Amino acid sequence: MTATTTTVPIVGDVAQGAPLRPSEETVILPAAILEAYEQVYRVADSSLAVLDIFEGDLLIVMPEKKAATGELVLVRLDAQFFIGRWWAKHGRRDVLDVDGPTVLVRGATIIGSINLIVRPQ
Repeated sequence: MTATTTTVPIVGDVAQGAPLRPSEETVILPAAILEAYEQVYRVADSSLAVLDIFEGDLLIVMPEKKAATGELVLVRLDAQFFIGRWWAKHGRRDVLDVDGPTVLVRGATIIGSINLIVRPQ
């Protein structure tokens, strides 16, 4: 039995606290890991290593405007993008670093939840 694949566009390259670098590239992925509405972003550098996310990793992102506390999210504040754990309690709307209490960004717009991290071989 062979797995079917799908070719999807890479939206862009992301790095912690940096602007998105749009991409015109595509990537071939197993069709079973991607829904039609999900988007693929690529990690640009080692700025996400503290989250065990490394340069070249592909982030499968479900676009949405809300997230549950604790979800791993991709957010944007002005032109900068951030990845971290969403915190929506006690009136706060923050993105936290891996250690929990460190706030990476406040007042950001959620791009989506990261459903899967695909590490190229």
